[in-house]
Amino acid sequence: MSTERFRRLVNDFGWFHQGIGVLGGLLFFIGSILFLWKDPLQLIGIYLFIVGSFGMLVGNIGSFLIQLKK
Repeated sequence: MSTERFRRLVNDFGWFHQGIGVLGGLLFFIGSILFLWKDPLQLIGIYLFIVGSFGMLVGNIGSFLIQLKK
């Protein structure tokens, strides 16, 4: 993929990165609450915590790339 094409893709879909970050934060929050209960909700909370953390990471990387472009 060319550099210009990559920059255009990151710039055009900035809202998508922000949305992934918000969804990741929401899953992270719900997963944290589910840690308060015993099995099986605790296990679900662990998975939501992991998926939410990854979503936040992807969203932040996208935001970082957009800021680099400016």
